[in-house]
Amino acid sequence: MGPRPIDPIPEAFQSGKKKDGEKAADPDRMVLERKRIKELVPPVVYMVHGKIGNSSSFIVPDMSGGKFGPFEKQLFIADQSHSNISRVFIEEVNGIMQGVVFQFRKGFKSGLIGGRMNEKGQIFAGGSDRGWRARVQKNALAFQTVPLTFRAPKNLPMAKTCWLEREKRKSKCVAKYAAQRAELKKKGDYIGLSMLPRNASPVRLSRRCNATGRKRAFMGRFKISRIAFREMASNGLIPGVTKSSW
Repeated sequence: MGPRPIDPIPEAFQSGKKKDGEKAADPDRMVLERKRIKELVPPVVYMVHGKIGNSSSFIVPDMSGGKFGPFEKQLFIADQSHSNISRVFIEEVNGIMQGVVFQFRKGFKSGLIGGRMNEKGQIFAGGSDRGWRARVQKNALAFQTVPLTFRAPKNLPMAKTCWLEREKRKSKCVAKYAAQRAELKKKGDYIGLSMLPRNASPVRLSRRCNATGRKRAFMGRFKISRIAFREMASNGLIPGVTKSSW
């Protein structure tokens, strides 16, 4: 975990600027090298240099049991240069630890250096812009609490599981008869197609909100309806989405 991946293969660096005449970094190089070197373990998460930060500082795990928000056992990593805090979620996928980083809070009064979370689920961060200059230079020294305006949505209806389960059964039926339907269509045997179950046709599938089961106003990028999107985005439950006004 760091601004650059720690890679024992000199030619396999995936970050850094390309100089004139040099070959561009291959984004699939880590996957290929893992097949060649079984002992090579890829980094869990990349703190992208220049976007997430330049100089990571303190790491605070959320062990508050939900007091700080829906981030239990996730990591909060500060950056001194960018004066921000990022959130890191880590899980095991196919036997390999993998993670993703989200920008969490920014705009602190100075570059963050040290921090901790107390038993009440509050994060305290201290910083300075001496030596290594910070992006936000309002104060040379700063001691702040991390604000969190999370509140659980109250008016968001629960998903009707019968709707979602019905779509799952339809999906299984479509997958079961997909090859047979393709063969019948290739032969032009529309009588044979009419003999198949109605739910074997892909047009019978509907996209439904994963939060409410609603079929209308579905937002494919987030897999939820517009109503659920508004509620969740207003409560900060969708990483990277902020409310704008003009």
